[in-house]
Amino acid sequence: MTTVPDRVLTFERCFNFRDLGGYAGLDGRPVRWRRLFRSMTPQYMSDADAEAVAHLGISLVIDFRGEAYASSGPLPVDGGTRLALSPAFVQRSDPEYERFRAAPPQEALPKLLENYGPQYACALTAMAEQPDSNLLFHCRLGKDRTGVFAALVLKLLGVSDDDVVQDYMLTEQQEPFSRRLLDEVEVDEVARREPNVAKEPASRPAIEGVLQRLVSQYGGAYGYFAQYGVSAGRLGALVESALEPPSEALRSMASGSSGSGESVPA
Repeated sequence: MTTVPDRVLTFERCFNFRDLGGYAGLDGRPVRWRRLFRSMTPQYMSDADAEAVAHLGISLVIDFRGEAYASSGPLPVDGGTRLALSPAFVQRSDPEYERFRAAPPQEALPKLLENYGPQYACALTAMAEQPDSNLLFHCRLGKDRTGVFAALVLKLLGVSDDDVVQDYMLTEQQEPFSRRLLDEVEVDEVARREPNVAKEPASRPAIEGVLQRLVSQYGGAYGYFAQYGVSAGRLGALVESALEPPSEALRSMASGSSGSGESVPA
């Protein structure tokens, strides 16, 4: 019997840390385990956490908190790469940001598709350029910026809407622990002026709104990343590297097919 790895990984001072592996993707191929991780900020990990997380071999870290933070704690390991990304629109006195800050989750979360479009495309490009790297992407709570990017990646890999929503809502179980830790360690102005979408609990209607807008405005995740400049070659390379190889039956079907159409992930 095949042993299924744990999806949620437990640390002393880093919560909402989980693996995106195992979900059924394009042509039924599962997302690889122990390759793609998401979490709250690992900045406050304990020494024991740092020792434990090193075994995951994470060599690429994408930090959606942006350049205001100097590090992501003990990650990446072994001289890996950390990419800090934040949208140009986030000027804390900008009227556009104030409107976003006041919006309810079901309006604000889908808005991240636009606000973070270039940054999400940059993150995906970095992933495609290091296809064999184990990677972590995170923000502060690991809920909103991280949650939308996780949804985009999973949809690009062909994962169903139900599984994407289920993955997003796993944050609901971890959020109280994350908030308790951040209340203990954070005193900065950025944390105090977080938008309403960050203050509210994980919302099923909000992530469903993201998926609806992804289709209605962009035609799906493939169209979304293409619109923001990610090439078809990089999109295809990432899909292949993130999914388990096709089964022998699927290979036989593909080799025996006379059609010339190309399957494109939604």
